[in-house]
Amino acid sequence: MSAARALVTGGAGFIGRRLVQDLLVRGWEVWVVDDFSAGRREDLPAIGGDAADRVVQTDVATAAAVASAVASARPSVVFHLAAIHFIPQCERDPIKTLETNVIGTQAVLNAVEAQPGCRMVLASTGDVYAPSCEPHHERSPVAPSSIYGLSKWTSERLVERAGDRGIDYRIARLFNVFGPGDRVPHVLPAIVNNLSRDGVLALGRLDAVRDYVYIDDVVQALLALAEHKGADRIFNVGTGEGRSVRDLVEHVAAACGFPLAVRTDPAKVRPTERPALVCDPGLARTALGWAARTPFEEGIRRVVAAALENSAT
Repeated sequence: MSAARALVTGGAGFIGRRLVQDLLVRGWEVWVVDDFSAGRREDLPAIGGDAADRVVQTDVATAAAVASAVASARPSVVFHLAAIHFIPQCERDPIKTLETNVIGTQAVLNAVEAQPGCRMVLASTGDVYAPSCEPHHERSPVAPSSIYGLSKWTSERLVERAGDRGIDYRIARLFNVFGPGDRVPHVLPAIVNNLSRDGVLALGRLDAVRDYVYIDDVVQALLALAEHKGADRIFNVGTGEGRSVRDLVEHVAAACGFPLAVRTDPAKVRPTERPALVCDPGLARTALGWAARTPFEEGIRRVVAAALENSAT
């Protein structure tokens, strides 16, 4: 692989800014493309060089701006993380979701194709799999039931099609990523941002089971995909352990030191909620040498500590 230069779309987002930070620590030169609709410019680590040139504010579906950014960066790897991924938001605005997640992916692919030797790492999702209570491996049936999953499955197909034309790529099917600093109102941020001894948490289904993988481990998986030389192209990124929303509440209560009262809010119950979404992480372990290393309880402790610290300031 050529010089360590990376461009990260969605680089100011929850995963993106952690990835940018790790790349910089490893000595990479980094460029960022982000529209700052979710992330904030001030969250970005100092990326060095001429930051005004290395941080490009644009919608990822704006093909000309993305092409210009990639041409200026001349990266060896493009990490494509920019997406709308909060499922209720996706359902409310499917046109914007498809524009960002699908047309945006094609815009990035067009730019990467113009850079010989550049690898693309796509952040996809376990939501592409057909609903099942069994752990999903990479050859499990694909049949997304949400507009988000459909948008990511379409993006995967676009990347594979570009691969047939010679683009070097890897795809990470991320499961439920968690950690401090997630501002998107997923279930865990919704719990920790409303911690109270007296209030009642209003949540959706309490029995929905998901595979929660800590942010630091996800970043290490993405870095491993940037350097992977094997034949496999698609990898699950998760722990292989399923935990219900009720489990989340119990672990958060243990970490904060007081019990939490919970009720089910029918308005928060998704009409197409799958009962379980858990991965088989075996391929990543054998082919990448990667496995999630942060214990779930430790990850929750860090999330709760950060939330309590922020509420005290």
